[in-house]
Amino acid sequence: MYPVVGNSPLFLAPAECLNSVVDPHLQMDQAQRDSLPFVSDGNLWQNRQIRRAVPPEYLCHLCFQKGHLINDCPWAPPKSKGLTPYQGTKRCFGEYACANCKRKWMSGNSWSNAGQTCKICGERVYPHRQKPLDRSAYSGSEFCPRKEHPRHLCEMCMQLGDYCRKNKSIGQ
Repeated sequence: MYPVVGNSPLFLAPAECLNSVVDPHLQMDQAQRDSLPFVSDGNLWQNRQIRRAVPPEYLCHLCFQKGHLINDCPWAPPKSKGLTPYQGTKRCFGEYACANCKRKWMSGNSWSNAGQTCKICGERVYPHRQKPLDRSAYSGSEFCPRKEHPRHLCEMCMQLGDYCRKNKSIGQ
């Protein structure tokens, strides 16, 4: 298991262990790496395309046809990534962090693909975390009277030209 010198095993320092490990993919040229399956730019986990065999009795739950998995269904909606984690139509609770001035804030007026402007530096910031609103805290009231919503900083208010929570057509 370990190399032995005399009666005691020879232990290597961590730096020596790391230097002794050689990745064979780093010694290949680009043409050799491109010919290998599942390898892209020397990174084994990047752009990995593993396709499982489709069981003969499997029926796709989107189109109810055999021959492909649900992830490969031609009827599947396009997998487009939005600007925010939440992609629904209703208002939600969002957590924001400005990369420019490091200011952090939370807002109950967060929408999909809509940001808020940072009060300090004026940068448009999109939420890094969004979750559903806890409606039990408001006990049915539509507006929270404690705090005024800064409409000039809300992208949704600017798009609508009015208070974003006032418009029922985009969902609550």
